[in-house]
Amino acid sequence: VGQKGFVIESSWPTYDPKKIISESFTLVVQVNGKLRANIEVPTDISKEEAIAKAKEQENVKKYLEGKSPKKEVYVEGKLVSLVV
Repeated sequence: VGQKGFVIESSWPTYDPKKIISESFTLVVQVNGKLRANIEVPTDISKEEAIAKAKEQENVKKYLEGKSPKKEVYVEGKLVSLVV
């Protein structure tokens, strides 16, 4: 397919570890243990920013309306869990 020589004589392909690192991920948002939203956020997001973005979601706002969370859990790179 446009290459010279035999496949058996070719070297194994190499990869660049920098290219496999993602710039964003899907953050799961739970309220009282139930999935309420999925948000695409940058990988370098801080705990405070992640929780703030989670609280901004429309589906999350309606469960937090008039209440303040008793507990806010952030698992880096995975989820935000709010307990009301």
